[in-house]
This record gives sequence, structure tokens and C-alpha cells, in this order.
Amino acid sequence: MKCYFGGSCDPFDHEFTEACFANSRNEAKTVMWTKGELSEACGGEWMDARIIRQPQHDRLVDWNKDDAYIIRDKPTLRKMGWRIEGDQVCDTCGLAEFDGEYPVCEDSGQCSECGGV
Repeated sequence: MKCYFGGSCDPFDHEFTEACFANSRNEAKTVMWTKGELSEACGGEWMDARIIRQPQHDRLVDWNKDDAYIIRDKPTLRKMGWRIEGDQVCDTCGLAEFDGEYPVCEDSGQCSECGGV
């Protein structure tokens, strides 16, 4: 399966609203539209959806899943560079603290995985 990000062609807040693993762009769009927030982000207009292939994240697929799926687990989203509004970002790895789950030390600027306290 391949990684895709989805969002509105005319985003209000965020460039992308969903991340998904699917076998094709059309399958990714359908899964994000029916099982995620893509429809809402696009105001219910199917043609306003934008699906972008993200090959650099293909290695993060959960091979235990047979069907296309929306990525909801925080560790995977974090590895893809997603973050929650207001998150600090680690000076070393560039990943977000993800709402405090991977805290960034104020002194060292590093997340807990990179050696920050």
C-alpha cells in the first residue's frame, strides 16, 4: 500500500486533514471521504478534494492491515511530520511534541526521544 494525504483544494485551516494508506489514489480518496473528515473539509464537494501521494512515508504502513485505512495513531502521524496546533518542535529531529506526548525540553530544545528531559 501507498501513503496519501488528503485535504481541500481551498483549505481553510490546514493544508491536509487526513493521511491514509491505500492501493491507489481513488481508493485513498474514497476511504478518506467516507470514513474520515475529508468530506467536511471540502464542504461536501467531491471535486474539491485534493489527494497527494506521499511516497516518503510508504515504509510506515501497517502490514497487518489488509484494507486501505486512515492513519489515526499518533506515533505514525508524528513520524510523518504532523503536529497539533501550538506544538513545540524538537531542534534535533524536527518532530512535534504531539500535544505533550513527546515533550520538548525548554533548555535543550530536544524531545524526549532525542535526549530532552
